[in-house]
Amino acid sequence: MRHSNLSRGVSPFGALAGLAGVAVLSFAGWAFERTNSEERALDSTRESALLILHAAQSYKGGGGDGCPTLSKLREDQELAADARMDDGWGNRFRIQCTDDEIVVSSFGADGKAGTADDVRIPR
Repeated sequence: MRHSNLSRGVSPFGALAGLAGVAVLSFAGWAFERTNSEERALDSTRESALLILHAAQSYKGGGGDGCPTLSKLREDQELAADARMDDGWGNRFRIQCTDDEIVVSSFGADGKAGTADDVRIPR
């Protein structure tokens, strides 16, 4: 009696090819999700930094003394109580002031100052 190809099962090569396909799709899904997660962190960091910048400008424009801290902005109600004080990676924003400019910055995904992924508002 002759057996059909279906009754023989899967060859070792076929099983490996199937596993490789699953691995490739799993990796692609992970990479896609990671990229989306990084983009969301970057977008939320920029949005929060811009809100902090506006609060700091309002503080200085309203006669506030010196360069404000995040705590001072919240204390003086320039920054909403629910405003984020940490960037999208969990690091605290920094505010720096010169005579001409206020800059809000984040160390970015790597958490290190002075690297390519730092976020500065205004740029």
